[in-house]
Amino acid sequence: MPRARIRSAKLSSTYRAQWFDRRNGSWRGAGTGIARSSQIGIIELLDFPADTDWGLRLMCECASTTAPVAKPDSNPYKNAFLIQPEAKGP
Repeated sequence: MPRARIRSAKLSSTYRAQWFDRRNGSWRGAGTGIARSSQIGIIELLDFPADTDWGLRLMCECASTTAPVAKPDSNPYKNAFLIQPEAKGP
């Protein structure tokens, strides 16, 4: 069973998936670097890279019905989720 699930993703879609290590500011692929949502919009995530906190960025590879418009103040991390392992006991 995966350690985490994301619900409410676009149905049956493909996402580029990357873990963010806030300790050194680096990104790495999550698993194969690809995550897929189910027919009901659930993404099953792989194990975390380590037992510390990690950010997860999912960028949909979905076909767009309109051309994207660049906004100078847009946030490049607006599609990022913070995934944090459960705290371990003493």
